[in-house]
Amino acid sequence: MNSSTGSQPVILTIDDEEAVRTSIRHYLEDYDFNVIEARDGREGIEQLERTPPDLVLVDLRMPEVDGLDVLAFVKEHISDTPIIVVSGTGVIGDVIEALRLGAWDFLIKPIQDMAVLKHAVDKALERARLLRERRDYQIRLEEEVRARTTEVIEQRDLVHRKAEEEALIGSVSRLSLQPLSMQEYLQGALELLLESVSWLQLLPKGGVFLDTGPETRKQIELITDVGLDQTVRQQCQYVDFGECLCGQAAATGRLQFTSHVDDRHSRQYPDMVDHGHYTILICHNDRVLGVLQLYLRSGINSKPMKVSSYSACPTYSVSAY
Repeated sequence: MNSSTGSQPVILTIDDEEAVRTSIRHYLEDYDFNVIEARDGREGIEQLERTPPDLVLVDLRMPEVDGLDVLAFVKEHISDTPIIVVSGTGVIGDVIEALRLGAWDFLIKPIQDMAVLKHAVDKALERARLLRERRDYQIRLEEEVRARTTEVIEQRDLVHRKAEEEALIGSVSRLSLQPLSMQEYLQGALELLLESVSWLQLLPKGGVFLDTGPETRKQIELITDVGLDQTVRQQCQYVDFGECLCGQAAATGRLQFTSHVDDRHSRQYPDMVDHGHYTILICHNDRVLGVLQLYLRSGINSKPMKVSSYSACPTYSVSAY
């Protein structure tokens, strides 16, 4: 349509009487309307399919495809286009049927005062403009509500995550004050992490690997774990830098994430159940001390996180990127 863009409103007049079409076109063009003509309902529908106008004037009684067919087409395909019936028939049933099919107004031919036609056209175009503005406003309002709702949900989730993270940091910090060995401390910290950070959707198992190898061989060792079976412990007791997900994380200094067993999973064994991983760096002063291997159900895709120590005492913070 054109009136919404500020150009001349386009009016399609559909009538099998050339004299009627011509008189309507001449009159409305004097008021800066762009009027196009169709000689019957078939031609009118073809025009509507090509370029919907801003308003349609249609006669009811035409051969082959009549005005009721045009009304039905407009109602089904471009229902927001105003359509005014201009017809010589005076049968009340036709008027009712036309209005039922979506006619915005009904004028009787011959039109004695063309100002009546101009008034009907102006009124219909104004109503269409208001309906269009209301629809656009409703769309914008719904988009704003969706955006605000999403924002509120994200803020709520962020607050929940932060609360879990702060509770975890507090628990791990208190754990570090206990007279525990390094292995006991890491075991307790891992158990706390698996129990506390619900938004990561972790499986209740994982392992802590530390860089214990000599300088001549960069290697990480499985120091402690929760819930790993004996096969995994044996397979993954020692992992060279660059090997499997744990070794790749340690070698590259980058967190590794996978939602399923992929090609990076170089250490596999028969009957291994598909699963995902967060392989998270354990760092201090930009030095990689090891990795934390966490397990996910296959197909889970969540935000990655970072674990880093912030003091000489091995306490760890968890935060979402």
